[in-house]
Amino acid sequence: HFSYHKEMMSFSYYSFAIITSFLRYFALAYDFTVTSKGGFYESITDMSTGEQIGELFQNPAINPDGKRIGTSQGFAYNFATDSSPDYANRNWIFFLDDGIIQVMDQTIVSGSGSYEKYTNGRVEQRIQSVDPEYISEITLVEPTADGNKHHDEITDGDDDGGDNTVYTFRITKEGGYDNPLSAGGIMFQSPILVQNATTGLWEQQDNNSQDQGFGYMFSGDSYTEMYKENSMSRMIANRIFFLPDGELTVLNDAIVQGRGKYAKYTGGTLNEAMISLMPYVAEITLLKKHDEKEPVDTLNSGIITFALEAGESESITNGDDSSIIGMKIQGAVFNKAARIGTMLSYYYSFPNPAGVIANGNRNLLLEDGTVTIFNDAIVGATGAYADYNGGRAMSTTTDEIALIPPGLEVGKNEDNKSPASGCHNHHFSTTCAGFFLSLVWLIIY
Repeated sequence: HFSYHKEMMSFSYYSFAIITSFLRYFALAYDFTVTSKGGFYESITDMSTGEQIGELFQNPAINPDGKRIGTSQGFAYNFATDSSPDYANRNWIFFLDDGIIQVMDQTIVSGSGSYEKYTNGRVEQRIQSVDPEYISEITLVEPTADGNKHHDEITDGDDDGGDNTVYTFRITKEGGYDNPLSAGGIMFQSPILVQNATTGLWEQQDNNSQDQGFGYMFSGDSYTEMYKENSMSRMIANRIFFLPDGELTVLNDAIVQGRGKYAKYTGGTLNEAMISLMPYVAEITLLKKHDEKEPVDTLNSGIITFALEAGESESITNGDDSSIIGMKIQGAVFNKAARIGTMLSYYYSFPNPAGVIANGNRNLLLEDGTVTIFNDAIVGATGAYADYNGGRAMSTTTDEIALIPPGLEVGKNEDNKSPASGCHNHHFSTTCAGFFLSLVWLIIY
């Protein structure tokens, strides 16, 4: 059951790890448990070998009093335990009675309702049982300085000392591995190289320095070509970079969270520029979030609604059989009657939905900026859409997507009549899963 789970790693920051763990076990109450009893589980298998490489799951969430308070839904891909610092890469949504929590690996991307305070925090889990019933205690951790214990300023030659502070490292496929998935997908693990200050050579400092994740490649078009300086412009991916002195959780080119030395890049962007194809070597540049807003136009006022039109689509299938577990879609984005960009997306679907039928990843590549969306949470936005970072992407019709800036109380703002006025601020109803409605329309179309 659920081989993607890992033990909590936060104790590694303490000298007396065993003592701290002992005290934490008895002093810290968990928030709820997740159990396989009454839930759904499906192994994701390798296309050629049939071996398990991941899983889909949807399970009850139970509070400490034994009452069911919601559902844990998600999927994960698993990596070799002898070569990975974390043997799984996950996408979770907790649909709970008093709010929704969206989690990328262990990073809480967004929380609504009673859980809003956990946004940008972490999820910790303690596995209590595996067989015959899987039980895991879930603890929600608010964002604190805990993740920044090694947040030393980077002062090498790449630091310009200003708002646009950058840091550069490299990744290579040599010594790593790629595992193909259906629909042009791939799960990958690539060594990270940093430059030796003495010799100038690019070296892997230790075996734990890895770029690990999964994603999907698209055919692309003139709008993806606009962003070709990033060699990942035709691919969208969930990634974790395990770096010396910290880590990065990244969706496409949006840095969702930085840890340790790299905490200052949270909310920033990542660019990948190919240096060599055989073997593949790329230079990764991290850019801090701008302290000053980028120039914007009149689009940045309240809610923006775009029309979506179907394009290319391909089913994501499980292993070597024909069962469909998701969909990959490349579609057009319109502002009124004029096309302004392209949407790249994938999602995984679930039976008997807890609140939505699927969860996944979208990237809007537009003429005047980009928008990166995790489920319905906007985790990255550039250009004219920079103010929407931290907001939501929603719809109530099957051919529209609405970008909602952070802090806007949808349904209460009389000056900005929302296309999603049936949704309450920070608490999403079933009818407000715009991503999934849009994708269903694209499939039917």
